[in-house]
Amino acid sequence: MKKAVSLILTLVLCLSLCACGGKDTPDKMTPKEAVVDAAEWDVQFTLTASGCKGLPSVQITSIEEVGENEFEFYGTYSAKNEFSETVNGKFTGTGTYNPETEKASVDVDMD
Repeated sequence: MKKAVSLILTLVLCLSLCACGGKDTPDKMTPKEAVVDAAEWDVQFTLTASGCKGLPSVQITSIEEVGENEFEFYGTYSAKNEFSETVNGKFTGTGTYNPETEKASVDVDMD
């Protein structure tokens, strides 16, 4: 469970880099796949975000285990876009953890 919590905390850091959006961006921003190495806290991800002023506030509101080495999480974010307007939203995610390689695969959908 400690590794799952560390993975979620690492994900929060990833989301803090991409949780911005303006009115001219799509309603749904979906990162590709985030791959987390829990042992070294390294994060590799592909995200597309633009127009962000400052770092957004990201909060994970719920983490649920849905199977062996599988979990779901939910959260909210708040950020300022390039027009200094506050943008609020929610995100959901799923993840799987491989104990042999100590890596997790995480998918996030942002509303």
